[in-house]
Amino acid sequence: MADFLMREGSPLTEAEWAKIDEAVVNAARHHLVGRRVLHIYGPLGPGLEVVHTDVYAPPGKGAVDPDGETEDNVVEFSERSYTPLAMVHKDFRIAWRDLEMSRQIDLPLDTAPASTAAVLAARAEDDLIFHGNKELGISGLANVPGSCKIAISNWGTSGAPLDYLTAAVGKLSASGFTQPYAAILSSSLHTMLLRVYKDTDSLEIAHAKEIMGGGVFESPVLSDGQALVLSLGPQNFDLAVGQDLNTAYLESKNLNHYLRVLETVALRIKRPGAICVLGKSAK
Repeated sequence: MADFLMREGSPLTEAEWAKIDEAVVNAARHHLVGRRVLHIYGPLGPGLEVVHTDVYAPPGKGAVDPDGETEDNVVEFSERSYTPLAMVHKDFRIAWRDLEMSRQIDLPLDTAPASTAAVLAARAEDDLIFHGNKELGISGLANVPGSCKIAISNWGTSGAPLDYLTAAVGKLSASGFTQPYAAILSSSLHTMLLRVYKDTDSLEIAHAKEIMGGGVFESPVLSDGQALVLSLGPQNFDLAVGQDLNTAYLESKNLNHYLRVLETVALRIKRPGAICVLGKSAK
């Protein structure tokens, strides 16, 4: 285990750390949404502070010629920038009496604080992925310049969500961004898919998943009434990971133990046109 996590100097046993790790991973896995649609680049190491992001032109065409001497057929980045690997973290406390009680009477350690911290860290990661961070000068999937936009007004009408999702797929496809597609919806929009579709006996979400081979997901991080349709693939965007989600020991204070769930990540958007943003104010 990495020294900076300060585990070897902590009073926790290997078995107790294993319980904490299990709780953190399980809680984060159930709440992370961005990672379900993003390729992971890394882990690159906890000490890395920045990673390069290359922006490419929209998809063009491959060449067919007799001798392979076509000169304007090179895929190369048009812009390179350096994106900081932001630290996402949440601290939690294990009370010393709870720890001692679990040891004295052989009770499982209550890992609720670790699970809660992991859920909040997962929510913070998704907020970074979808909305970016102004202080760091980072755009997210939902607000990056260059994405396509579709305004929605009647999502609550039966059949309208499928029409909007199909329209988004049509826009992406026409621009050269191909399958698989995935949709991420705000909680309010996702809820409206959990109803019977017109005169059928199936839910609207089942039809949406037929269109979105990459899946249909709910994210409470998205603004109310907002949705994203993405053309998936690392050629379009990925998530650079320096230190993957882990738990470090911080200190003992007033006999209690303070720990931190942490990671370092950077969203790299290489082709903004692979994103279609749907919303009430989208233009």
